[in-house]
Amino acid sequence: MTILLPETVNSLGKVSVVMVSTIANTAAPSLGTEINATTSVNVSCFLYEAAAGTMTTNKGQAPKKLCTVSQFQERGIASVDVGDLSYSHHPQRALTDAANKAKSSLLDGTRWYMVVRSGKAGDTALVAADRVDIWLVELLNQNRTTMGDGEFAQFSILQGVIAKANPIYESILAA
Repeated sequence: MTILLPETVNSLGKVSVVMVSTIANTAAPSLGTEINATTSVNVSCFLYEAAAGTMTTNKGQAPKKLCTVSQFQERGIASVDVGDLSYSHHPQRALTDAANKAKSSLLDGTRWYMVVRSGKAGDTALVAADRVDIWLVELLNQNRTTMGDGEFAQFSILQGVIAKANPIYESILAA
């Protein structure tokens, strides 16, 4: 019997998130015209926490049949959930300032394709053939708050996110 010890990847600092306004083919988003479009916003270094999404399916007990001594489960409705975004902003700089790019772009009611790349340094550019997960989301209102404790707290925005479609996992970026 062969024992397999799979390679693992540390996740610290290895997540990138780009908010993209439009994607024609979610199986192979275009790096040149969609991911790197002037309307796209790379929020990787603004975010305090990874934009985590989950997809769960309800399950419940099916009615037991008279002729059985077992009760079985049934599959229910799938639920898609994306956690809130928490990102930095500079309260004394103009919205047009680079420090407020996320705040000025991620407005209440806007829809985005949230493109998430995991496993590569988050402060590096996405490249062709990268694998990404894609979440179609709608953003809620921006709440001013702080992230961190005491003397280490930083001004931030906490913003709710609504999933608008099932996620697309492991799309491959096209040149």
